Amino acid sequence: FTNEVSQAHGNEFEARQMAIKGPLGRVVRTPVRLLAAITDFAHTLNYSGELNSLAYKAASGEGLTGDALATRAAELFANPTEDMKNAAFEYARKQTFQSDLTGGVLGGVKDMLATGRRKIPGGRWALPFLRTPMNIIQESVDFSPIGLAKVAGRALSGENMAAQQTGKALLGSAAWAWAFSHAARGDISGAGPSNYQDRLRLESQGWQPYSIRVGNRWVSYRYLEPLGAVLSAASEVAEKLR
Repeated sequence: FTNEVSQAHGNEFEARQMAIKGPLGRVVRTPVRLLAAITDFAHTLNYSGELNSLAYKAASGEGLTGDALATRAAELFANPTEDMKNAAFEYARKQTFQSDLTGGVLGGVKDMLATGRRKIPGGRWALPFLRTPMNIIQESVDFSPIGLAKVAGRALSGENMAAQQTGKALLGSAAWAWAFSHAARGDISGAGPSNYQDRLRLESQGWQPYSIRVGNRWVSYRYLEPLGAVLSAASEVAEKLR
């Protein structure tokens, strides 16, 4: 993927300026370049999939069925409207955690961190990525009882809530409740005890942080974002209460 493709997709992993030139710079930037390529690849897959879905929805809305439906969907996929392209683009950005957060508490936090990163010397080195982690936090909030409360509040105010947003809030709240009940029994772990000796004792028994007990083994859920953050939050609350 080219730098132009990454910037067009709003990929924050693609460097806008190259601080180190030449072969050494390419070596130094290899991990970030890989992240940029993976993000662009995921963006392309999500864009294509959503565009295909929108094409079938539009063709179905015209009352077509069978071969006529498939033919019309293929035509719309090959020549999508601007609205379809924009919708697929925004969907792909959201799925790759590259959306622009504006407004709300997290939007304000992001703007504050971005300002501090610009003004404080070395801020960009200390906080190289901002959009992706903030979007992961936002998704984690949406998949939680907080997200469910937001959906309920907006629905009561008369706002027409999207089925996908409501579904995420319900699914996340159910996952939160499930994780809380299992964490309360000690089958899902959070950060664990802060006391060093207590931690050593648990680890000697095979325990590990941010994991789910499966039989006699502990399996990490650290990289199951945004669900991992939901499990972590529920486990932390349960551990503190215990």
